[in-house]
Amino acid sequence: MTPTGATRSTRMKFRVGMRGRASRFALSAVVVALFVLVPAAQAFAEEASLKLNIAGTGSGEVKDEAEGSAIGLGTPPIACSYDGTSTKGECKNVPGLLNGEAGFYAARLHAVPAAGSEFVGWRVEQGHDAGECLPASFFGPTTCLVYNEEENEEDEWVIAAEFKLAGKSSFKLNLGTSGTGSGTFKCKVDGGAEEACLAEYEEGKTVEVVPHATTG
Repeated sequence: MTPTGATRSTRMKFRVGMRGRASRFALSAVVVALFVLVPAAQAFAEEASLKLNIAGTGSGEVKDEAEGSAIGLGTPPIACSYDGTSTKGECKNVPGLLNGEAGFYAARLHAVPAAGSEFVGWRVEQGHDAGECLPASFFGPTTCLVYNEEENEEDEWVIAAEFKLAGKSSFKLNLGTSGTGSGTFKCKVDGGAEEACLAEYEEGKTVEVVPHATTG
């Protein structure tokens, strides 16, 4: 979905190929292999990471949850608290492994609202299958489960959690995309600077959604 008034830009990618003479075929094949395999080796050497952002008018805590599941705790385990203004604690880590299998990363986060607050929801802002966590029917709406494989290019997750003060009316913000490209959304609230979009906004807020297309 492209918000009203937004400008959509289209980028085209061209692939350039070259043919060598028959006598140079073997050498060309070696050169191509070098260009393909070196980046792949570098990608396998990279370590996955997870960053947690917490926002909203309420307060609460998000932590790693591994009990009763095949997902190992991240290093260090996520234990990130939010007071309605700022976060503290462990809010970034290397995700754990699924079934202890190298190359298969997974994270299971659990949100606990503080007294007088409510948990609003999750959003995967960056990473493989960005958008939403696995359906809430698996573990409930306060749990976010994501998983990935080392072979995927997106080996860095950015996950947002939101808390609000209990008892205030709010409205959900549903964002979607279409087309063959990819990108993210940012929001301007009451004419302010761009910031990560929240799942809900309090009644009376003016929200402008700004799309950003991914390069390539």
